[in-house]
Amino acid sequence: MTASPEEDEALLENLRAEFGKKETMEKLFHTVIPHLEEGKRTLVYILAQVDRIGHTAMEPFFLKTLFGPHYDRIILITGQGEGAGYNPFILQCPGAEFVHVSTPDPVLPMLGFLDGGVLDLKLFHLCLASPQRVVRDFGRHVTTGGEIRYFELPEAIRVAGEAFLKEVGMPVETPFVVLHARDMSYLPEKAHHAFRCADIRTYEEAIRRFVEAGYWVFRLGDKGGVPLEGYPEQVVDLPRHPFYSQALDVFLSARCAFAFNQASGPEALVRAFGRPAATVNLVYELLRLPMINDLLLFKHYLSARTGEILSYAEILERGLPAIGKGEDFEANG
Repeated sequence: MTASPEEDEALLENLRAEFGKKETMEKLFHTVIPHLEEGKRTLVYILAQVDRIGHTAMEPFFLKTLFGPHYDRIILITGQGEGAGYNPFILQCPGAEFVHVSTPDPVLPMLGFLDGGVLDLKLFHLCLASPQRVVRDFGRHVTTGGEIRYFELPEAIRVAGEAFLKEVGMPVETPFVVLHARDMSYLPEKAHHAFRCADIRTYEEAIRRFVEAGYWVFRLGDKGGVPLEGYPEQVVDLPRHPFYSQALDVFLSARCAFAFNQASGPEALVRAFGRPAATVNLVYELLRLPMINDLLLFKHYLSARTGEILSYAEILERGLPAIGKGEDFEANG
């Protein structure tokens, strides 16, 4: 959220105070009431980070699974969305029961960082839950055998996607892989995320083996990354294609044979559609929840003092899965 735990706590205190104000609740009701329908059980959820692909896919997917059986409508309140991580097509996919409402108000979206449970506000229920809490609750649901409810691909996106596959010359019924490797061309100002990144040039052997096995490969990402060069036509550098649209990120994630990706936003989109994934270059993190068809391959952790690879037990003993900033790895040796 912010640069330090102290600043995070100060922000949360300010948000709790804001939530308690009469004018804040009035803004919330004025935002929601036009989208209520008589007789329909309605849950309202505040999605704080709509500018991040992973959260825009992950949180509605988890809500659909956790609350879909219990409500007729789920209203998602978000900011207006902008920047490299915003994809407006994703929120067309959770399902017909979802209603997306954006607001220019700077405060309401921030309330999505608060934890307060499900509140009965008479006209509707408000799910006040941070992303961390939603991940935790979904994890408990899945690991105890609960049903999973996936995203649904809208017809308009399907049609656009199939037209694109025809445009690039991919034969009908050919299986394909979606590939994504995050690098620092995405959000370069957030240097503390460098430890999550990878170099797409080191993926060459994997890409060529996919092609040899009969797959096409569609690389997702942003135009600022290292381009894919010297590959056959079966390898498409999607963000650089002249007919690229963000809708294609959604279509390809929904229809791929599997994904070959890492810990960055597009992995959540693939997961929301129930597609299997080999997720590589991973760091250990407390909130990682693999789906049943996932294969996870982790980075090596080295001791700065000896250069030796740490065992899994040593990684846990040092508390490294709780680290979310690159500089903290150095501080922990």
